[in-house]
Amino acid sequence: ESAWEEIFYSSIIGNVLSSLIFSNKFKNMNNIPIYTK
Repeated sequence: ESAWEEIFYSSIIGNVLSSLIFSNKFKNMNNIPIYTK
């Protein structure tokens, strides 16, 4: 059980961290002014 719990929680933490990193990258991309003129 403990092994499965470790895998379960580690996967959840990994998903949360990856989503946070992705959202931060997306915010940074949106904050960069793009001049297309």
